[in-house]
Amino acid sequence: REKGIWLVDTSVVGWYIQQTQNYRKSSNSAQLSIHRTHKKRPPPKFKAPTLIVSWEAYTKHLIREAAEEGNLRILIPIGKEVANCLTKERLCDAVRQEKRQSKSSSSTPHVIVADAFPAPNAWIPGGYAPFYAKLAKLVDEFTKNDKPRQTTMLKYVTYKE
Repeated sequence: REKGIWLVDTSVVGWYIQQTQNYRKSSNSAQLSIHRTHKKRPPPKFKAPTLIVSWEAYTKHLIREAAEEGNLRILIPIGKEVANCLTKERLCDAVRQEKRQSKSSSSTPHVIVADAFPAPNAWIPGGYAPFYAKLAKLVDEFTKNDKPRQTTMLKYVTYKE
């Protein structure tokens, strides 16, 4: 946070609900074996629309505000599925400043939209270490001469039923 780096979830709702792992016995009576059961998930056909609506209704505006205030230097989508749903065009449009008057000085840095990083829970041959190293290098590159600055605060809303 001190370097102005934030991880912001695209979806305003939790897609994967924490659940205890359940097991079942094999139906094969000749050999006893235990299998993990599938966890309940929302129907996959709703994931892309959920991400897009969340982006258009909320997250895009948060990202745009941070860019206009000069508090966003690089936007990195995490997860290929997120990147594919939102598209590079949609991400670039959120940080494009030619169309709007910037709230900060004319020296507002250009925001780079990077290629997606795989989700940390993705299975990657060789492990996630190269992506951590690449991310650390990007952070160092974009913040080496920066002084700590006021950043856009994320606003949390709690709904009670």
